[in-house]
Amino acid sequence: MTFFISKKFLQEKKKSQTFSLLSSITIIGIAIGVAALIITLSILQGFEKSIQEKLVNLDSHIQIVGFGELPLSQIEKNSEIITEVVGNELRELSKVISELTVVRFKNYTDGMLIRGVENNYFDNKQSLNIKEGSSESLFIENENNIVIGKILADRIQAKLGDKITIFALSGNEIPSSENPPIIEQFIISGIFESGVSKYDDSFAFISFNKAQTLFNFFGKISSYEIQLNNIEKVDSLANQLQEALRHPHFVKTFFDTNRQIFTWLELQKKPIPIVLGLIILVAVFNIISTLLMLILEKRTTIGTIKAMGGTNFLINKIFLLQGFVIAIVGTLLGNTIAFSLLIIQDTFNIISLPSAIYFISTVPISFDWKIYLMVSLISVALCLVSAIVPSWIASRTKIVNSLRFE
Repeated sequence: MTFFISKKFLQEKKKSQTFSLLSSITIIGIAIGVAALIITLSILQGFEKSIQEKLVNLDSHIQIVGFGELPLSQIEKNSEIITEVVGNELRELSKVISELTVVRFKNYTDGMLIRGVENNYFDNKQSLNIKEGSSESLFIENENNIVIGKILADRIQAKLGDKITIFALSGNEIPSSENPPIIEQFIISGIFESGVSKYDDSFAFISFNKAQTLFNFFGKISSYEIQLNNIEKVDSLANQLQEALRHPHFVKTFFDTNRQIFTWLELQKKPIPIVLGLIILVAVFNIISTLLMLILEKRTTIGTIKAMGGTNFLINKIFLLQGFVIAIVGTLLGNTIAFSLLIIQDTFNIISLPSAIYFISTVPISFDWKIYLMVSLISVALCLVSAIVPSWIASRTKIVNSLRFE
């Protein structure tokens, strides 16, 4: 009986099977609020996961450099220490030579960071996608091959197979007749894209052996890059490595290297309670106003039910059930809208982002059922709580007042 009466209250008068206009507006309001919150949380979580995955794959979990950017010697000895300290958690240990250079192609000149890496370096960097060129023949023995970022290639208008000229200081000292600058031509053997402007805009890679010869780094390197099997142990292992290697070695994690980015991500979470509070406020007022209007509209029916013996508890149940139905329908509709929009964005990448600002080029999406469940439970619970006051008012309606003018 309670469900039957609630259903009649929610429908139009003319034997319609659809919700009344008032109920429909409330349902749409709840749906928009639920969808907005789900989309916000899904994008924020996707953004955090996407950036963290990219940075982990690009920057390595632990990086060991020299204080003041001094080169590191005793490579074999240090490699043994690193292997012993990290133990079974070591997935990959790479030795890298890095130098700031100037690149020139035709009339274009730009700054560039060249990294000398071993031949299997790209095999372990899933986020460094080779867009042009063969990953198997990036560095050919005895040839000056270089792999540059897509943004840099577009900016200097260079393409695969072009020759570019590299200028660098020898020994980081002012050029002189005794210490001339380094000037050498390289052939572009590959163009990579990571989706992170920091890399695509200014990074380039050459073979480790060529970097040793070019920058006179025999017996020295710029840094060790360590990939772990378990990223949760990154901080403890970094501390152990710092104790084992000591000065002039400086150990830092990818969290330290990208502290600004992770601080910025944390900042993005700050407005979430405010957004949630506003959506809750809208949902509460929607339910209360709808049920109060329904009470005014159905006051004669309420009086009739009470005149026929209906109790206050029955009236309470009728309006609480109405609030519950509105909440369920609005929440389900909101979930459907949010999921559909997120699927469209994830499939077609309709909304793009400037990678120079946001580090990625498209809006990332995280499909986490926990977000949908949490938002849905909060929505339904708040709607039920907000229906208590109108249902209490309806149950206190006096029969005489309800039927006076009928």
